Amino acid sequence: MRLVAVRSTSPDEGLVALLVQEGGPSILAVPVSAREGLSLSAEAGSVGYWPPLLQRCLEAQGGRLEQVRLSIDDDAVLRADLVLAACQSPGEQAPGRCVPCTPGEALMISNGCGLPVRASDGLLRLRGVDLGEESISEKVARWRQDLAAGPTGIR
Repeated sequence: MRLVAVRSTSPDEGLVALLVQEGGPSILAVPVSAREGLSLSAEAGSVGYWPPLLQRCLEAQGGRLEQVRLSIDDDAVLRADLVLAACQSPGEQAPGRCVPCTPGEALMISNGCGLPVRASDGLLRLRGVDLGEESISEKVARWRQDLAAGPTGIR
């Protein structure tokens, strides 16, 4: 998935980061804090200091960040993990390890370190919005009907 924008849902609800599926029709809204939203929406190259610092610390210990994984748990709560690949010795890979974090932290680290974001099939099924041509044309048709009907309750 690829980060395309950070938007406000409403004054009371806060911000969401919008991710688009690479090569697919799905879009996913991930809630983020105001600080995370500002960092994610900043110009390229103005990444916060801590994501690259985290990556360098891992590399100094013989590990590296591979990707960010977004998923849902059994209660349909959004979860995020940093997927690490730890090197035991030169040329030998240990099994990947996962470090849980908030979805906003995961997106900031992904954005700051250039990591891919992967969303589970379950997450896309439950929370993804299909942007296929049919669903968009249906929405446009409904909006046109609403506009043609005019405002309700005004005479």
